[in-house]
Amino acid sequence: MRAAALASLAAAAILAGCGSDETTTTPGETASPSPPPQPSAGASSVPAGAAARRCPTAGRLTGLRVSGLGCEEGRRVMSAWNKPACLPPTDASRSACTVRRYRCQAIVVARGLSASCAKPGRSVSFLRRK
Repeated sequence: MRAAALASLAAAAILAGCGSDETTTTPGETASPSPPPQPSAGASSVPAGAAARRCPTAGRLTGLRVSGLGCEEGRRVMSAWNKPACLPPTDASRSACTVRRYRCQAIVVARGLSASCAKPGRSVSFLRRK
């Protein structure tokens, strides 16, 4: 009885194709791969980080990079961040604040303060030199 059950299971596995992912076609028919998904309206076809670009700056605030917005808006966010409320307190290594609806974080680095501000679909990063 047990041997008959095992033989049945083995035959079923063979008939099922054992997990083959090959596509079968009938004569006159051709197999075509499904088309890749298209991005929704207004969506970028590349990851946000891949679209980051550098923007010119002057003064102590340098290295401006933006993603999902223009350089002018990036400069406005960067300038709004450069206020005492966003700078780390004395003897602290990190800070956080909100400017122009962007959530910003900064960390002390060897060259000064590295800051990053973001909101959904947009980001701004820059350095405030010592």
